[in-house]
Amino acid sequence: MYSNICEVLEARGYPHSHARGNYWVWRIKDGFSIYERYLEESRDSSRVFIDMRCHELRDVLSKMVGVIVPLRPTPNAKFDTFSERFDFNGHSTREAWKISFEDGRAVDAFLNVCESYADHGIEAAVRTASSFQQRAPSVTSRPAQIARRVGQATYRKQLLDYWRGCAVTGCSESLLLRSSHIKPWRDSTPEERLDPFNGLLLVPNLDLLFDCGFISFSDDKAILISSELSSVDLCALGVSASMRLTKLNGAHLRYLQYHREVRFRP
Repeated sequence: MYSNICEVLEARGYPHSHARGNYWVWRIKDGFSIYERYLEESRDSSRVFIDMRCHELRDVLSKMVGVIVPLRPTPNAKFDTFSERFDFNGHSTREAWKISFEDGRAVDAFLNVCESYADHGIEAAVRTASSFQQRAPSVTSRPAQIARRVGQATYRKQLLDYWRGCAVTGCSESLLLRSSHIKPWRDSTPEERLDPFNGLLLVPNLDLLFDCGFISFSDDKAILISSELSSVDLCALGVSASMRLTKLNGAHLRYLQYHREVRFRP
């Protein structure tokens, strides 16, 4: 994951100011700002955030090679300049799309698209994005679908052979186990999609929590639990902080890092 976003922003000369916590807010254009998360101790600046209301822009960015966008927005009260969303109880929260990048070229492409969006709207953003490499569209022909199903069946068998049961609970009833990609299918290369080390076997409740980013796992196998889950929810779902992966191979680590950085809701 590219970790020098701050340098790219500074090189472009965008005005910026310190927000709350580890966040800086950068004004890309009048009326359009992004937040950047910067950790002084590690010199890490590997992600930025755009307002949740920019869902059309998010869709454009998600098709660009090198730009990584999760399916769900991230809530954070520190995003003071972003729009508010109110729940059924009248409580407000601010949410944003978390964007990370594979290299510096992707950061430049992202900023060019954002400038076009701020100046002339979504159609201009689409035109600008088209000048950069796009992810290949999904192939839907029947031969491709058959090949995909065969590949997925092989992939699941490899997961069953490796894990021998749920990767956390040890449940061995295969009908109750779901094959869960660590780095999602839509974000993976063809090779990553069928890499058995990009997968976990999980019971349904853990699979859904993992897919939604409410849990993840550290490199030492310990479960990570989102602060968005209440203790009541955790109890109802049978999740505890003592849970761990039963084993872990070094080949899993880059996929778990991706999940923690892109999917997990801390």
